[in-house]
Amino acid sequence: MTYNAAACIHLMHQTNTSALDLQLLRCLAALVETGSVSGAAGHLGLSQPATSHALARLRRLLDDPLLVRSGRGMSSTPRARELAGEARAVLDRVAALLAPSGPFDAAAEAGPLVISAPEYVEHLLSPHFARLLQEEVPQARLRVRPPDPPVAERHLQSGELDLRLGWVQDPSPAMRSRLLFTDGFVCLVRQGHPAAKGELTLEQYAGLTHIRAQAAVPSTANRLIDKALGKVGSRLRVPLVVPSHLTIGRVVASSDYVATVPRCIARTLVKHLALRMLPSPVRIPTLRVAMYWHERVHRDPRNRWLRAFVLRAVDAALDRAAS
Repeated sequence: MTYNAAACIHLMHQTNTSALDLQLLRCLAALVETGSVSGAAGHLGLSQPATSHALARLRRLLDDPLLVRSGRGMSSTPRARELAGEARAVLDRVAALLAPSGPFDAAAEAGPLVISAPEYVEHLLSPHFARLLQEEVPQARLRVRPPDPPVAERHLQSGELDLRLGWVQDPSPAMRSRLLFTDGFVCLVRQGHPAAKGELTLEQYAGLTHIRAQAAVPSTANRLIDKALGKVGSRLRVPLVVPSHLTIGRVVASSDYVATVPRCIARTLVKHLALRMLPSPVRIPTLRVAMYWHERVHRDPRNRWLRAFVLRAVDAALDRAAS
């Protein structure tokens, strides 16, 4: 920090209110610019006595005459000219800080926009993310990464993560959220499976061999299934766990395994593989998929743009699923 910038900050600290601090800086800049009390008063929209009083205070606080008689007019001292330049810089900075934020330009964003999402949500939305990026902002970069619940809130607070998609059942008070969609669970079996002739009973369901997808951390979907079964005194035999729902589809289509998956995943898989959807014989709570962001970025143009982008992708995904 330069000596003169420090002097301007010291000047602002000598008074009791921020409005008066800034007004003194405006007076200093206007006095030097116009070279007279009357000129500065007209420039600032103040009375001459008020401007004279401000000049007297500035002289006392800065221990410098600032304006001195020179012929028929007045000239500013060297220190006044230097301080006036610093004062204008401070005022410009304050104006920039207080100015309303402009719209976010995703095409000009230097860093990537980062979202975390469970695999089935990423599978549902990524094609629409890709299309919207190509059509609207091909220069932008979007990163979708697996969820990491233990550090998710910390990463949202620090800005390492912009949005978290999924179902957080007990979000922190510092988190904002918006529901994106709800989804139920269905069972998938291969076409021709002995159990595919009608609806599954609970006894049949519990007696079948199951496969499920499991990422590095336990998923909300699997916890909901296990909890629902526990309420009816049952549990599943799951000898095979894989990291991807796409793998589940291929395994189920070529075996007698059964999978219990979100309906949005099942609809996609049955379009491409010889599979059949069956109602779940156990009542499993509806999945509530939302997006979460930290309170500190609630009004931030960057985060608001990203939230609107995700909402457009969700609308497109739901429209396609309904068609």
